[in-house]
Amino acid sequence: MDVPPVTRTRKFQTKAKTLDGQAQLRRRFIDAGKALLKESPEGAPSLRKVAEITGYSPSALYRYFATKADLMYAIREEHLDRSVAYARERIEGETNPTQRLRLGFEALVGFWVNNPDDFRHVYSYRTRQEAADTPKPLLHDKSSIQAARGFSVSLVRDFFQYHGIEPDDGLVNQFTDSIIVATHGVVAIPLGSPSLRYCPNEVMARATVQAFIASWTGFIEFIQAHRLTRQPTASQFLAYLDTVARLA
Repeated sequence: MDVPPVTRTRKFQTKAKTLDGQAQLRRRFIDAGKALLKESPEGAPSLRKVAEITGYSPSALYRYFATKADLMYAIREEHLDRSVAYARERIEGETNPTQRLRLGFEALVGFWVNNPDDFRHVYSYRTRQEAADTPKPLLHDKSSIQAARGFSVSLVRDFFQYHGIEPDDGLVNQFTDSIIVATHGVVAIPLGSPSLRYCPNEVMARATVQAFIASWTGFIEFIQAHRLTRQPTASQFLAYLDTVARLA
């Protein structure tokens, strides 16, 4: 979704009085922040600048975003929501959990490759202003963040359930963390070292996801062959990896 260019309006606009009007005003502030970021991605826009271009007083903006960090969180969450919506659309109609897992994570990589500035803002890089401040999380643990993670968790859990395996929550989280970090690294590392030549992102993404599927399939087959518990834990998966390493 393209961000419209920054345009200034007259000061001061009428304050929103209805819930719908307040939602629209919050939307205007977020859009203005995104437009300013697009013009100057190295520096987070000041709230006064956002208020200026939307035609509202700073005090009106502070009712919605008390700090610049709050506005940045809202923008990051929106980028994340868009990435998940894109991935959901790509797997719509696919019923095989293995294919949904593959297509879902490949789609997330594809989305971020096509939106590198948004990826930098959400995951990889802090602005110069933020880097100078006390380190803070790039994302808050809000409902939209939980929903985005829930999407990835569901892809992983459904894959194992399809094969009759019910990993405990600790193991599901371990699997999910691993594939998120690995696939997002396919985006982050080339962005962080643009002078180096890498294979196409989509090729690296497919190879990475397929490697996870192969590893997890081997674990499932090991459980089935040795008639082990179908509710494995993280420690049992680690023991399996140690066994595979010794036999290699």
